Amino acid sequence: MSDSKNRPNLGDLDEKMIQMMHPVGRLDYDSSGLLLFSSDGKLTQKLLHPSGQVEKEYAAVVVGKVNEHDLREKLSQGVETSDGVFPGILIKSTCIAENEVKSIIDEIIDNLPPEYDLDKLEKNGHLFFKNASELSEVRLVVEEGKHRMVRRMLANCGHPVIKLKRY
Repeated sequence: MSDSKNRPNLGDLDEKMIQMMHPVGRLDYDSSGLLLFSSDGKLTQKLLHPSGQVEKEYAAVVVGKVNEHDLREKLSQGVETSDGVFPGILIKSTCIAENEVKSIIDEIIDNLPPEYDLDKLEKNGHLFFKNASELSEVRLVVEEGKHRMVRRMLANCGHPVIKLKRY
């Protein structure tokens, strides 16, 4: 609802809507996709609390060529993170054609928010994917998607995420 760096956020939305409804969860600044709003607190709790076991579907562009069988197995067994072990269900993975890789990387970099310092990002290793030669798209389902969980799970499986969208 607010941002310490004064970036666009949900608090910028129509004041009437904000008074009547609240967001159900959140999206990281560098993720896109579905964000629900509700005026029903019980529904919000059911959707957000892990005991509700509500599945969330994501599409991620990841670095590297994904071995679908191996990733499916790792996700189904649960991936260890600093917050515990979390399972996921791999829907499918697709290798991105080699001739499309550079344009996808360029699009991601070109669409970074203007306040981002590209030299600083590169120096700190955040543009590690800049010269990647292989990318894949992964669609997966998780029950818990908070605290950058999908990004951490896929990175811990050897495929860091460079673009993430929640469906």
